[in-house]
Amino acid sequence: MNKSTQRIPTKDILGNKIKVGEKAIIFSEHGTHYEGIIAQIGGKRWFQVDEGFRIGGIGNCLIIKG
Repeated sequence: MNKSTQRIPTKDILGNKIKVGEKAIIFSEHGTHYEGIIAQIGGKRWFQVDEGFRIGGIGNCLIIKG
């Protein structure tokens, strides 16, 4: 199983469940942030910002339902 930093979590920092197809925001303490949707592609959850830009893990960033 992948480490928690190598995948998109199912719950945000407030404990709200994030389902596939819902909007979310990934952000860090350093000012980096991305708005997008949660997508299921090939059996893995991805954070999809636009058609050509997908994030597969959040690293040390936080996620909140948007």
